[in-house]
Amino acid sequence: MQPVKTNFTRKLTLALVVSSFAIAPFAVSNAAGVDDTIKARQAKMKELGGHMKYLKGLLGGSGTLEEAKGHALAMQEIAKNIPSWFPEGSGKDDAGVGVKTTALATIWSDMAGFKKISATMAEDTGKLAELIEGGDKSAIGAQYGAMAKASCGGCHQTYREKK
Repeated sequence: MQPVKTNFTRKLTLALVVSSFAIAPFAVSNAAGVDDTIKARQAKMKELGGHMKYLKGLLGGSGTLEEAKGHALAMQEIAKNIPSWFPEGSGKDDAGVGVKTTALATIWSDMAGFKKISATMAEDTGKLAELIEGGDKSAIGAQYGAMAKASCGGCHQTYREKK
């Protein structure tokens, strides 16, 4: 199957590049205010959830493979940046934090593990994008499930306060 290059794909690629630069300031949060940093990362995590929802919908029969690939690639870019959104002092128990956050201190005490799980998610979503391009919904579903359990679930179980 030949890759499909459309206006949507070009626009999504441009949006990913631009958003990568737009989120860089969140890594230097203390100058701008820790609460703003937390709100910004929460917004990016909601965006990540929206991409997951679209992909789950694809497996249920809605959406297109082309758009699903764009969502998987967007997730890959988000995953690459996740660690930069968690500067020291932005956890739920840190002084000066005025907004609710579920970020556990484990993030900073095990930053190597946190970075590793983010890198794994980036790899997993890259594989997902490749499978989407191939069009095999069974393989897409298996990769989606594995990624959701290992990357999303693994991170939430270790680094996020239970809801």
